[in-house]
Amino acid sequence: MIAFAIWRSPYTPFQLLFFVPCFLLTRVLWRTQIVGDFPLPRDRGGVIVSNHRSSIDPFFIQVMPGRAVHWFVAKEYFAIPLVGWFLRSTGSIPTRRAGVDTAATKQAIREAAEGNLIGMLPEGQINTNEELLLPGRPGA
Repeated sequence: MIAFAIWRSPYTPFQLLFFVPCFLLTRVLWRTQIVGDFPLPRDRGGVIVSNHRSSIDPFFIQVMPGRAVHWFVAKEYFAIPLVGWFLRSTGSIPTRRAGVDTAATKQAIREAAEGNLIGMLPEGQINTNEELLLPGRPGA
């Protein structure tokens, strides 16, 4: 039964290893409720843009669509051995914090054209002040 669930899942087995704890944290520990359905069919790609209020924002966003979200992540995190391995394994997209990064943009366009979701936190840092949204980074 578990093998069948993994086979039918929109996640790779590796992504499932991280999605399950993410799901448990958000839905069980923090009692997050999802109201309504995700507005895109599973075969349509798109970009999810959100403000960045805490380090766990991607956890909450990841649970909603029921499929993998490929996150834009600052390129310097990919240079950290274990972190970089994790980010590459989950399909994250390395991007430069400053200026336009055409390689990352092209990769995101390819992913979206293939029906995948792209996650973006354009503030580029956690917003700890009272403003709803900080100005976006130049590359965003």
